Amino acid sequence: TLQNEQWRLPGREQVPLRDRDCLSDDSSLDNVWLAEGIFLFFYILGWFMRSIFYRRHHKAEYLEGTMRMCSITDNMTAVAITFLITTITGPLFSNNQQSFSTALNAVLAELPIYGLSLLIVGFYWLSHHRIYMVIRRHNMTLIWLNFGFLLFIEFQPIFNSLHASYPKSQTTTILYASEQAATGLMLLVIWWYAAKGHRLIDKTMDRFEIMTFALRALLIPMIFLLSIAIILFRNDYAFYFWLLVIVLEIADLIYRRVRRRMHKEVQAEADV
Repeated sequence: TLQNEQWRLPGREQVPLRDRDCLSDDSSLDNVWLAEGIFLFFYILGWFMRSIFYRRHHKAEYLEGTMRMCSITDNMTAVAITFLITTITGPLFSNNQQSFSTALNAVLAELPIYGLSLLIVGFYWLSHHRIYMVIRRHNMTLIWLNFGFLLFIEFQPIFNSLHASYPKSQTTTILYASEQAATGLMLLVIWWYAAKGHRLIDKTMDRFEIMTFALRALLIPMIFLLSIAIILFRNDYAFYFWLLVIVLEIADLIYRRVRRRMHKEVQAEADV
């Protein structure tokens, strides 16, 4: 009984250990409610954006099975993004007695890796969306490959938390980079299987378009695979190298928009 009445943090407002346990339980419950709220928000947002897309592309031939795979991918990606936020909420709820400046510094320290992971998961979701826009058929192999991709997506919060907790550890940094590379390579495998011999994709796609999709899917995992060599020498430089993902994704977006505009101009001249 004497041990249970021990006090922490001398010189500050003192709280018994048994009361601290109650505060910890309440904080965990608040954390769960916060995660559920964020998940609900992203689920509704994904449903709304998907409904807008299919309303504008109502003439496209999307099979029900392919749509269901896209739907479960949207939902599971929303779950992964939801639990990524625990990287930031963890330091806040772990110690309710810390000062505001200490809590703020802890949150700011976790923001870079959280923001990067959030963007990378978003890029993977966009790549998955682009690939399934041209997939016209499906089979059991594609379904299982899609589940493999979702498995790596759901691992994102785990490796993100590991890297955020031990940012100077070379092992956790390599694990984080390997997880990101494996997720991207899984997406590349999905595309390779669907596009080989036009097995599941639109028959009108030429070889250049197929290779363009493959190179886009290979973009992110190649950066993370190359970063492993950098981690072996300078662990602290890896994060800055990962920022190339954002730069290359923006460059790809600009390239696609310019190409689309040029294609529209050529069509307009041909019509004239």
